[in-house]
Amino acid sequence: MEYISWPDQCKLQHLVIDSCIYGEYLDILQKLPYLRTLVMRNCTIDDTHSTLLLLSKFKTPSSLISLTISDCSFSLKNLTLLLSPIPTLLHLKLISHRSILDSFFHGSRLEELIRAKAPALVRFEFFLSYNYQENDQFISLESLMDPFRTPFWLNDKRWFVTCAYVPKGSTIWLHTTPIRDCGIEKLVRCEVSWIDNQCRLTQRSIDEIIDNTDDVTLTSLNIDKNSIGQQGAKYLANSLQQNKTLTTLSLCHNQLGDNGVQYLTDGLRHNKTLITINLDKNLIGDQGAKRLADVLRHNTTLTTLSLNENQIEDGGIKRLADALRHNTTLTMLNLKDNQIGHEGAKRLAEALRANT
Repeated sequence: MEYISWPDQCKLQHLVIDSCIYGEYLDILQKLPYLRTLVMRNCTIDDTHSTLLLLSKFKTPSSLISLTISDCSFSLKNLTLLLSPIPTLLHLKLISHRSILDSFFHGSRLEELIRAKAPALVRFEFFLSYNYQENDQFISLESLMDPFRTPFWLNDKRWFVTCAYVPKGSTIWLHTTPIRDCGIEKLVRCEVSWIDNQCRLTQRSIDEIIDNTDDVTLTSLNIDKNSIGQQGAKYLANSLQQNKTLTTLSLCHNQLGDNGVQYLTDGLRHNKTLITINLDKNLIGDQGAKRLADVLRHNTTLTTLSLNENQIEDGGIKRLADALRHNTTLTMLNLKDNQIGHEGAKRLAEALRANT
């Protein structure tokens, strides 16, 4: 950018660039007085006194009305610096894959910034993502959504926001809806919208208006080998409670453990449509098996449950066997490569003889 010599009173109205530093951004605004639309990948902004000094020298506010940043990595504080010289901005679009769950995800902080620095803004589009880290605590989708349900968002601006957990990659999405041309893959996710706190399974494209009738098409979900762990199981459990279409769920090799199975069974207690569940290779022990057994006692729809290559011993097998005495719908139970001893095998054989 530093090598471009702009002619005086350049008439350019639309500009697309890759990335720039903050000083170059201000230079573009200053030397292109007719610029209305600016699209860039990112802007590098240093948190230094020199940055504030650059802004203080910016005398004439820009007439820019549309700003798109397709891969922004700066902080919310630095977004303030970007918006300060463009008070006439009408459209702002931000796409950002965050490394931490920072202030960008706080609806109240975004609201404060827009009120202060972009009061004329008519259209605000954003897509934020965050990848779960191994030791992260559970992040409630409802708690992320609540600040976006204020009169400012719903009534004054009518900017509608959706939050989702995406099993593939164990990722949190927060975005306005619909949001177009952001290059995001169409993935199955557990979604909470501004409408209510119900967590729904959906694979709708994010550039479409929310229509829950589209979710009816989702009957099979395979998220094997995604290492979703107990946190991911909790999101799935919340969505399974509301789901009335899913019949097959495969969660092989996801490190659920006994805690993850506990969350999952909480969701299964209310689900009346699932007929096949695959939980192979999930580090499930006796406690997880006991939780599943409690569900099997009362479930009347599940026909296939696969628990191959877990860590279930005789204690868990005995509870599963006892559940089979009460369950008359399960037709296939896979227990290959667990730690079943003589007593567990004996109890299972007795239950199978009694099961009709």
